[in-house]
Amino acid sequence: MIDDGAFKDVRPEAFFAYHVEDTIKAGDIKYCPGFMGANVDSVRLVVKSEGCHGAAPQNCVDPIVVGAQIVTALQVMVTREFDVRRDTLVTVGYFHAGSASNVIPETAELRATVRSYGDDQRAKLKERVTRLITNLCEAAGARFELDYSFGTPALYNDPALTQAILPTVERVLGGKEHVILTQPEMGGEDFAFYSTIAPVVMLYLGVVPPDRTTDPLHSPRFVADESAIPIGLNVMAAVIMDYLSGRKPAR
Repeated sequence: MIDDGAFKDVRPEAFFAYHVEDTIKAGDIKYCPGFMGANVDSVRLVVKSEGCHGAAPQNCVDPIVVGAQIVTALQVMVTREFDVRRDTLVTVGYFHAGSASNVIPETAELRATVRSYGDDQRAKLKERVTRLITNLCEAAGARFELDYSFGTPALYNDPALTQAILPTVERVLGGKEHVILTQPEMGGEDFAFYSTIAPVVMLYLGVVPPDRTTDPLHSPRFVADESAIPIGLNVMAAVIMDYLSGRKPAR
């Protein structure tokens, strides 16, 4: 929408949105000032070899061994080269190599998701991950292809704007007990692209049915309580009307 010129003729002052929340009942809302979602970047690595028989491993580079070293080294890097007070993670969720127990394959492919907050941490991660993979592959004499790509940016809820709308949310929901402060998460959210244009706030809208326990959002068991729809509409309408009536944070 941004690239297609949705805001070509108008400059928004603020953006508000919801994400459904699978841990609270309809009628409750969670909020998180500051970083709420992470940068979502990805790594695709192919370690290459001539391949050889498993009984004669000296005749080729073993891409599985190199890949395994990289998986372990990435975890050590995160815990030893990055400030533990700043949320950072690298998860290798795909590792595929080989087709027989007695053959060293010609390739091993790894894919990872890289999560962080802030542009500086994002750039540092790319530099460190690239350096680590390059050095380990070169040390083993392995050829490789590496693709490191930036995806969704981190979602940052403007703290002043978040604080400004809380009285409205509390009023519509019927009390402070229905408005819950929550912790940042490492999930990704493409609503973050709007923060390049204006301050944003995304709230978590409770949708757990009264007769069910929590089921994850992306689970086939997930069921949303549709009574959350009018609740969410009423809250958001009030937030927008109060904002437009002049209840804005000092900037």
